[in-house]
Amino acid sequence: MIITLIRFALIAPYGSINNEPTPPIGLAYIASSCKSKGITVKGIDSTSENLNKIFKIPKGKLQGNGIEINEIINLIDHKTKVFGISLMFSHEWSYIKDCLKVLKKKLQILYKKLKFKNNIFVHRDFHVSNLMKINNQIGVIDSQDAIIGNPTYDLASLIDDVRIKTSNQLKNNVLNYYLNKCPQIYRRKKNDFIHDFNILSVQRNLKIIGIFSRLFKRDKKKQYLKLIPYTWKLLELRLKDKKVFGEINTILNQFISSKTRKKIKFYAN
Repeated sequence: MIITLIRFALIAPYGSINNEPTPPIGLAYIASSCKSKGITVKGIDSTSENLNKIFKIPKGKLQGNGIEINEIINLIDHKTKVFGISLMFSHEWSYIKDCLKVLKKKLQILYKKLKFKNNIFVHRDFHVSNLMKINNQIGVIDSQDAIIGNPTYDLASLIDDVRIKTSNQLKNNVLNYYLNKCPQIYRRKKNDFIHDFNILSVQRNLKIIGIFSRLFKRDKKKQYLKLIPYTWKLLELRLKDKKVFGEINTILNQFISSKTRKKIKFYAN
């Protein structure tokens, strides 16, 4: 089971300049307690993700310091079963309540569209960089995040690998090869399999854009920025189904145009 603990943006009256961000110590204690019992815990601290971002909240004449709700959603592990939310002051409640409504709606809509159950061993970082040739066999490393999950997740990680550019023809060849060799239940439900594949590829690559931006901003690792434009190409490839991704496409196009997606400087700001 995965628990995700979230501290939303620091909220203060609009125009305030004396609100110093502090670490979410309470969530850290909860995370430590859960991990001592063998529970996997993920943490998202909105303010630490982008200390320099200030955004206006019209409701209540407030401002937020940190990443916003749609950015938080992109960082959430789709296998999360329980959420924990940090709230310190009463004036934060109005904004956080609205965030929770958006979060709940988006997650429910996306996850309910998956056709297959979480009943397969999933490596969760299954791409070429974690595969090693050993004589005539393939070894897999970096398996610390493995869980029981959707049967399409690792295949999406391998085919839509943001680190290695491949042609659409090769992607299709690998997918079809797998479908010819996989258990019969997936071959019989090929359309459902591809449906889940597309959803989890989109979820994974939206998360990767957030992670790579964070690695640059927080850890000064510039090499990850050059991978983001290609990640957008992979997203656009899988977002073509309007019935499944219509709302997500609308939101993405509203805030990040196709031209902007190609500009590395956009993610460095």
